[in-house]
Amino acid sequence: MSLKSLFQMLLCVGILTAYVYDVSAQCTQKPVTLQKRLQSANLVVEGKVLSKSCFFNDQQTLIYTSNIIEVYKVFKGHLPAPSGPDQIKGQSQTIEVITLGGTIANRMHVIEPSLKLQTNSVGVFILKRYALKGVTGGTTNKKVTGRYEAIASNQGFVKYNLAQKSASDIYHAYPLVPVDLYSNIQGITGQSYQELKSFNIYTVGNPTSGNRAPPAISGFTPDTVPGGNFDTLTINGTDFGTQGPNSNVGFMNADDDGATYFYGDVEHITSWSNTQIKVLVPNRVSAGVTAGTGPIRVRHDDLTEGAFTTDSVKIPWTTSNILSGGVLNTQSFVETNCHGGYTYLCSNSTANNGVSFRDDAPALARFISALSNWQCNVGWNATIDTSRTTSLQDPIDDGIDIVSYDHDGNVLPGGVLGRASTFFSNCGAGTWNIVGIDIRFKRDGTDGVDWYYGSNPLSIGGSEDDFESVALHELGHNVQLGHIRALNKSAVMHYALTSGTTSRVLKNSGIVKDIDGGNFTVDTSAIFSACSKTGMTEIDCSAAPTAGFKADKTVICGSSGTIQFIDESTNAPTSWSWNFGDGSSSLSQSPSHNYTAKGCYTVTLGAVNGNGGDTLTKKGFILIHDAPTAASCDVDSVGHNPAFNVGITLVSLGDLHRTSGTSFTDPVFQSFVCTQGTGLIAGRDYTLKVNTGGTNPERVHVYIDWNKNGVMNDPGELVFNSPSTLGLVSTTVSVPCDAVKDTFLRMRVISDFPAISGPCENIDNGQCEEFTVKVSCDSLWWTGATDTDWGTENNWGDSVVPCECHTVLIPNPTVAPNQPVISTAGRKCYELVLDTGQGAELQVTGVGTLDIYKEDP
Repeated sequence: MSLKSLFQMLLCVGILTAYVYDVSAQCTQKPVTLQKRLQSANLVVEGKVLSKSCFFNDQQTLIYTSNIIEVYKVFKGHLPAPSGPDQIKGQSQTIEVITLGGTIANRMHVIEPSLKLQTNSVGVFILKRYALKGVTGGTTNKKVTGRYEAIASNQGFVKYNLAQKSASDIYHAYPLVPVDLYSNIQGITGQSYQELKSFNIYTVGNPTSGNRAPPAISGFTPDTVPGGNFDTLTINGTDFGTQGPNSNVGFMNADDDGATYFYGDVEHITSWSNTQIKVLVPNRVSAGVTAGTGPIRVRHDDLTEGAFTTDSVKIPWTTSNILSGGVLNTQSFVETNCHGGYTYLCSNSTANNGVSFRDDAPALARFISALSNWQCNVGWNATIDTSRTTSLQDPIDDGIDIVSYDHDGNVLPGGVLGRASTFFSNCGAGTWNIVGIDIRFKRDGTDGVDWYYGSNPLSIGGSEDDFESVALHELGHNVQLGHIRALNKSAVMHYALTSGTTSRVLKNSGIVKDIDGGNFTVDTSAIFSACSKTGMTEIDCSAAPTAGFKADKTVICGSSGTIQFIDESTNAPTSWSWNFGDGSSSLSQSPSHNYTAKGCYTVTLGAVNGNGGDTLTKKGFILIHDAPTAASCDVDSVGHNPAFNVGITLVSLGDLHRTSGTSFTDPVFQSFVCTQGTGLIAGRDYTLKVNTGGTNPERVHVYIDWNKNGVMNDPGELVFNSPSTLGLVSTTVSVPCDAVKDTFLRMRVISDFPAISGPCENIDNGQCEEFTVKVSCDSLWWTGATDTDWGTENNWGDSVVPCECHTVLIPNPTVAPNQPVISTAGRKCYELVLDTGQGAELQVTGVGTLDIYKEDP
């Protein structure tokens, strides 16, 4: 009896049943009925995947896979030319089906959920014309006619099980393909199929040898083994035969709750003998499908299959390992946000009838709750900065991690509630680094979606879809976990979530180990990194944050400037509060701020999470100042001869300590007036050191423009004039009390031989470097006895006799001295008079006034 005769007979007796094995949302999808899928389709065909290749979009921000399909039957629509509407029976024709995700060289994009086809897969493709803008790549085979994409993502492919002679999609099983599938399609479309190439599921895919004993499994160890982390499952039995290209181990498919089973990549087989097999439990990234808890079976190289085991191997979690070039590679989280991990930004775009995720407060609250769940249970260092936004709407490989809704310009496929994207890079070091993560949700009220945004799971309506549960699941994919099978279908990473139910708790008991899986991916990343990337730092949100921050610069030369602040707080803060010291503030995690006036600014950061908060204040952290007065002359380096290997290798004064390499590697003139300098106190002495390198002795001149007029050779401004010396030279610099205060002064350091003519030196063989000096006043306090000399330096704090800019702190004397006088040679100092009320006086004479304070007894 022919296939068509059998079909017609069964059609007459009314056997038109498709078996529904789950009506839940799968991987944050909602079921789309076969009728709705067929009605939305431009083309419905039966065919086989001949080949696959990957290509970028035009901007190289997304990778797509081109799947070449050989068409057997056409159930709806017409194939494009060359055949046109009147296909000829027996004629072979191919089309191109585009799916999202793939690998090109050192870049890979993994999208969940999305249709992932495998070469040689056979089934019914429910398609629409592919018309996405900005995607012009794909096959160059001129024999391939027509470009399509699947309706409702992975619901658009009904896959045949050639061994079982059945078919299934992610929600429905079709035990008898001619009856349960063909008849339903024809009943909905109202037309018969056209056959281009003969195909009969009952005569293909059969073993090549019918006399060989099928493989039999007697046991396996361990009984519990995760998928994707390179743990080995050892299978014992008989008649496994010799390993060949088709020899493999079959697992239940966690992506449809075990309605089908699959065979992983042969690279997962680590050893094979007639009585024992060792296999790595496969995962979705490598195999295209995720291994789930359930019975297993062995297949001969001649395609003969053994029976399923009576016991189930328990797979509590699966994670990503990646098949690249025939080698299984690990994945690793890396730092992308300057504070140990990743930062999601909310899209605020409303273009193309979009919805701003940032302004949807209920959705944002539920997303933050789901994110905290992963953070606090596995230490995943992914945060969300709610005060910063992005105008991006679509997830792409661009270094920005976004959370967004879909929009009219790029709608999520039918039935898809949420989609997680992960972007990888590789440098050939055996590790794929995760360089980007995005999540996208279906807009509320579209495609039958009715989001529940409430905080109380008990209040969800029967037709509502729980937003936090979907977010928790999609975040799990960003954590690099795959689907699992479990009797408790409310498990977070179970493939299905029924409307009207919630799954908001990460589990770690029995055969559901969400937390163990997350800990594996996070811990592996924290101890390993490659390709010059820094591994992700784990976070601990069981304690209050410790606030910390830095800035891209702390000094700006000019009257204004922008500073980028970078949060370095630990223990996963959930909110931030900045005070920039100029009356401005921010709630961003790592804000930038524009200072509009000169000054010295104190910056404060407060960081808070559910366990408390912490505040860090950095006094005088940001300095905005005018550059030192321009010098009246420049040095001239026309005659410089670098062959002499001479110049400046060290300048040290106060807090300034700059070293450089061998002098001939530096420019003749270098200015550090906006980046390096020191603060000095008027009236104090400081040690100045300069080191010159090379083999020839050099002279050293140092000038400080104390009066800020730019001349630099006024009296007293040549603070160092060393003889011709090789190596380190030093002197004492006395800071004059009449130096211009609280601004930036230029210091010019010159080395040369055989001589230096002045600050406008025509350098022959040396170098010149410039720095800044800031002079300020300070408090001085009396340390000596009350009847000793008030003009002696050793009787004052820091051994400095006060001058007119100092604040003087004097203890209450108990013995009346004889009108002590503060004076010292070479200083502009004054005589003080202070009536202590006990007959002791401190007298001041001269021009100027001192602030004088008396301590209580």
